[in-house]
Amino acid sequence: MDTIGIIAAVLGSGGFGAGINAFLNRDKNKVEMQDIIGNVYGDLITECRSQINHQANQLKAMQDREVQWIKIIAGYQETERDLREKIQTLEKKLGDYIHKQEELN
Repeated sequence: MDTIGIIAAVLGSGGFGAGINAFLNRDKNKVEMQDIIGNVYGDLITECRSQINHQANQLKAMQDREVQWIKIIAGYQETERDLREKIQTLEKKLGDYIHKQEELN
């Protein structure tokens, strides 16, 4: 095949047209890829925000339960103090009673 035959074959084939088409559409493809990447990152950020909000809600619920438990514990501690005071008062009265009984005998 001579040179003119090769050039004619190349120009007549779809490969040459596809090459020119790809060359002319490279900026369009770049923009499309950037759009896809932007959408993927946007979805990723949305998912991360959703997870952070869910965890923040869980943390708030745990803090609320902690406050409730602290109040319950404080109530038990107050009850314990009251009961200890009553025990000390009863022990003193019992000691006084025993001492009086010993004096009477």
